[in-house]
Amino acid sequence: MKVLSVQGESVPPSKGGSPSDTFERSIATVQHNGATKTVTVTYVRYFEKVLAEQGIYDQEAEGVPVNRLAAVLFLEKHPEAAESRHYFNDTTEFVSLFQGFSLAEFRKKYGELALA
Repeated sequence: MKVLSVQGESVPPSKGGSPSDTFERSIATVQHNGATKTVTVTYVRYFEKVLAEQGIYDQEAEGVPVNRLAAVLFLEKHPEAAESRHYFNDTTEFVSLFQGFSLAEFRKKYGELALA
């Protein structure tokens, strides 16, 4: 799998008091098995805090936001996922994306493109 681009963003708040301002979005475009695929992972912002509290990944200490990693990690674990949009509202499911994660290994595998 070759990472072509990665974006991370806060989901913009919408009108009507929606809780959308509590979500983050991770978007990755990759080349896999000769096909180009873009995947969006949307998750509850609180999960970033959970990762840090559990000692799994602390974006403040590492300097790379979770929203720059989540979509690529999702594709690593689910390379054949047919859908392009994925939503995580379960802490355990989201945290499992980071199981065995190492930023150093991620950099070796994908280079700075995935983190720029």
